[in-house]
Amino acid sequence: APHHGIGRPCKVGKEQIIGLLTALERFAGGQLEVRSALWRNRIDELVAAFGNIPGVEFTIDVYSRPSEIPMAVLKLDEAVLGKTALDILLELQQGNPPIQANPSRLSEGIVLFGPVCMKLGEPETVALRLREILGA
Repeated sequence: APHHGIGRPCKVGKEQIIGLLTALERFAGGQLEVRSALWRNRIDELVAAFGNIPGVEFTIDVYSRPSEIPMAVLKLDEAVLGKTALDILLELQQGNPPIQANPSRLSEGIVLFGPVCMKLGEPETVALRLREILGA
């Protein structure tokens, strides 16, 4: 067997390079306005499907992030709910289907939801699961 150097096992084929370039061109060449509108619609659907629950404020944040990606912000009054943001996040992850949320603001009692990976119909599924967890 030939003697492998440090970079030999990490070698990339021309097919993978072309695949990556094609994916980047498709993503970068897409219309940002169309993609942003789709993301905003998914977040709007999520917040609308959630409704109102005492001790919970569910809003849309578009402006505090450096990117154009809107986020749904679930702010919890943990004393009223008897659950922490971490409890909610773990129940989402362990449910069926498992739901992943952004944990970056858990210490503030906030769970964030992004639209990038949400498919058609999924905002309603997420909202329904949240309502089940929160006892609504």
